[in-house]
Amino acid sequence: TLVGNAYVLGLDALDCQTGQSLLRRQLTASRKEDVLGAIETTAPDIRRILGESRSSIRQFDTRIHAGLTTGSLAAFEAYTAGERNVLRQGGWSAVPFFTRAIELDPEFAYAHAALGLVLGTFGEAARSRVHTERAYELRDRVSEWERLFITAQYHDRVTGELDKTLTTCEVWVQTYPHDRTARNRLASAYNQLGQSGRAIDELEKAREVGRDHPLDVDAWAATAMRLNRAQHARGIVQRLVEASPERLPLRRTAYRLAFLEGDREEMARHVEWATRTPRAEALFAEQAAVDTYDGRINRARSWLQQGVDAAMRNDFKGNAAVWSALHAAREAFVGHSQEARTQATAALELEESWETVALAAVALARLGDLDDARRLASRLNAERPSGTLIQNYWLPVIQALSDFHGGNARSAVEALQAVHPYELSDTRLPLLPAFVRGEAYLLARDGGQAAAEFQKLLQHHGAVGNSLLGPLARLGLARAMALTDDLTSARRQYESFFELWRDADTEIPLLRQAKAEYGALGSKQGTVSKMSPRRGWTRDAASGWQ
Repeated sequence: TLVGNAYVLGLDALDCQTGQSLLRRQLTASRKEDVLGAIETTAPDIRRILGESRSSIRQFDTRIHAGLTTGSLAAFEAYTAGERNVLRQGGWSAVPFFTRAIELDPEFAYAHAALGLVLGTFGEAARSRVHTERAYELRDRVSEWERLFITAQYHDRVTGELDKTLTTCEVWVQTYPHDRTARNRLASAYNQLGQSGRAIDELEKAREVGRDHPLDVDAWAATAMRLNRAQHARGIVQRLVEASPERLPLRRTAYRLAFLEGDREEMARHVEWATRTPRAEALFAEQAAVDTYDGRINRARSWLQQGVDAAMRNDFKGNAAVWSALHAAREAFVGHSQEARTQATAALELEESWETVALAAVALARLGDLDDARRLASRLNAERPSGTLIQNYWLPVIQALSDFHGGNARSAVEALQAVHPYELSDTRLPLLPAFVRGEAYLLARDGGQAAAEFQKLLQHHGAVGNSLLGPLARLGLARAMALTDDLTSARRQYESFFELWRDADTEIPLLRQAKAEYGALGSKQGTVSKMSPRRGWTRDAASGWQ
């Protein structure tokens, strides 16, 4: 409070369980710039009175100028305004506030780190890297808690070394066992490593200590979906959406939950909300994914374009690039070669972040544009030579897809051996290694092994979600059953695929090929000649791998 020419501050320590006041202090600062300094000189004394040992105070000395990495009250106020917006609307709404905090204090390390986290979460990988690197450069002047946050963020967003992210987060949790953010970030590392069971355990603890902080509930619900527990999450998420209807991340999670439960009306309500809500274009991208899942590629392109246009208007170019690259991969998988190339080129022209490059490389490798795919793969390798998922997920998949074009199925399978521990990782194309491995076994005419790989996608349907790989796994399983001469199961899986694509665009090359294969099953006696090794599973320029 401003009293005359001085600033008077009241500090009140409360018992978190009872709300009872434990002690009160009144401070005075002659200038606004001295407010934070006044707090920092009093804080250690308060901590001692409340029972913290002197050794602990020395070890975790969170002096305000160091703890907040800023001596600017204006920068601190801008940052905290951003934090409040995160709770109301979601992380994207904090971007202008965190940016303003950095403008006011360019050495505000935690603001850089927080902005890097938000931007990275929303697909802005290039901008995220810039701020995360800057925070890391400033890490020696911050508190221990912030240093752990910044270090974990750096290994996640810059180097991609998830083993180091995991180690840092484990130290963070051990040092601050009652901190929800530490457990949230540890859970994120587990999810990226494909260990969702361990992730949800950490998120349960985060929800407990953070009293169901929206960020923890959202992450918990997404993880529950990955573990095929969507029904456990929907009621909680619905209540939070009703309480905070403008929070985009919760809306997106609710949309995905509704998809898993087949509630298309609920999905439509969320998309309708997005059409009248600024900066909600992420739901347009979700709708594009669902339409592709249903085989309605033309509609998907329309939703994608709306999302890309809105993202560009809102200065989220990285999002637009990632969505375009992801759709390029989808177009490639259904056999739309020219459309896939166009989307991949458009994505790379928007932004060449690692994620955009990885997705574009997958699309081009699938099409057989091997020189371009290998060039992009080399760039990925150079940018993240120790990146866990680059080295153990994306590069092996790109190599395997390239091997297909020489008809070398065994080399493709071998390229994917290192991926097994990571194939459940949380990525834009979930379980892609298992899907590609299944196709490699089809090429090798090993129906039993192929079926086992495609079954993984069906068993982990919550992790696959609205990815196109879900229905394509049904088709892959049908083809695998045909190779084993289990014609009843083959017909059933083909029919399951056709049911999923009952409203699909009729001109899709992959759909035409699937119908031809189904027709060729014929009688049991005619199957051997119609599905003979001479015909086999071969590369077709129009419809992809058959």
